[in-house]
Amino acid sequence: MVKIVNNMMSMGNVLVAAESFALGTAAGVDAQILYDVIANSGGRSHHFTKRFPNALKGNFAPGFKMELGEKDLALGIELGRTLHQPTPAASAVREMFSVAMAEGYRGQDIVALLDMYNKWAEKVKA
Repeated sequence: MVKIVNNMMSMGNVLVAAESFALGTAAGVDAQILYDVIANSGGRSHHFTKRFPNALKGNFAPGFKMELGEKDLALGIELGRTLHQPTPAASAVREMFSVAMAEGYRGQDIVALLDMYNKWAEKVKA
């Protein structure tokens, strides 16, 4: 149970970090400066400091694959259903992991969510 809950929280954190980070860079903040500030501020997390340096280098080699994150989210949501405990935030996070896989990020690290958001930002600018 602890693993399911931990991974559910971790996937949510990575998703929000990717979305927020992409927003910051789309607003013109230098990616390295943004990383350095967040890594020493309230937005910091284990996955942020561990995975985002790879993302900044464009390295999305799997340490924890996108589909494993989606699977763990599904397990957490199913646990919630079993206990009659709603999990609407986890359901939204799972949907975004499904979107990422549909966009071609299957087999890549979960931090590839940042690349997905960055590509969306590029399309908006075009």
